[in-house]
Amino acid sequence: MGWKSNTFENMTKLKKLYLSSNQITTLEENILPLELRKNITDIELARNPFSCTCTINWLIQWMRTKPNKFGFKKYASHKATYNCSSPPSLKGVHLLDVKMSEITCLMDKEVKVTTLTLSVVLIAFLVTGAVMYRYRWHIRYFIYMVRYSRRQEVDNADYEYDAFVAYCAPDRTWVIKTLLPVLEGKENLKLCLHDRDFQVGKLIVDNIVDSIQGSRKIIIVLSNEFAQSGWCQFELNLIQRHVLENGQRLLVVVMLEEIDTRHVTKAMRAMLQTTTYLMWGEEEYARKAFFNRLRMLLHKSTGHQGRRRLSV
Repeated sequence: MGWKSNTFENMTKLKKLYLSSNQITTLEENILPLELRKNITDIELARNPFSCTCTINWLIQWMRTKPNKFGFKKYASHKATYNCSSPPSLKGVHLLDVKMSEITCLMDKEVKVTTLTLSVVLIAFLVTGAVMYRYRWHIRYFIYMVRYSRRQEVDNADYEYDAFVAYCAPDRTWVIKTLLPVLEGKENLKLCLHDRDFQVGKLIVDNIVDSIQGSRKIIIVLSNEFAQSGWCQFELNLIQRHVLENGQRLLVVVMLEEIDTRHVTKAMRAMLQTTTYLMWGEEEYARKAFFNRLRMLLHKSTGHQGRRRLSV
């Protein structure tokens, strides 16, 4: 069926080679070096099941240019014993009748290389796209961090808000009907809510950044809906970066419900492990305990509030 590529390498004096009636399907050009082909006077490869592809195109050309070496002129019917066995479209066709040129084979090779290259590029593009989509919020967060990393001014002014409240849309009712009446009504605190206090026409991320910087405290209202929201996770990343550079004391975490472990991101897990959070309960005593602790955390300091760097 075949042999090692260097089998005939040192047979410089070989004159006659008989390999008929075997199971040779292909014969690469380097099997028979050029110097050896020049010295051979008789070669017999009849009755082998050749696969008529570009790999044996050199053999077909050799047969056409040197028919005497294959006995075609001496035995007129001899060429009939050289037939293709594959591919199916060429089965039974004489090798000398196969229409195959070097240019066609080169083009075929180029097509294969081009197809392979395009396939690799397409796969790389799809994988890159999938990764970018999977981590799209992390990428956006990184872009905005780069954008705002140059803002190194020092803010010594009074804060516009007592607290910025980060929450998702499904929890808006709880924020409006439960949190606001106590903090803004009874406690006379000024809260920043995105759907009420963000400036119209301004980029959302700019509104978030400015609200965080303009607030003395940051309240995060956690729920399963918050954990599943891509935009809320992006907002959480901005807040955590700010807290990391300006102190954990700025952050107040409110847990509206137990968060399903499937929804807890790495950022949320890190926050919950380093921050004491307030758990909301529907019972009357639980509500009183909740707001008593929340008042203490949001209590305005009478001393110097410190210098906070615009870090996000």
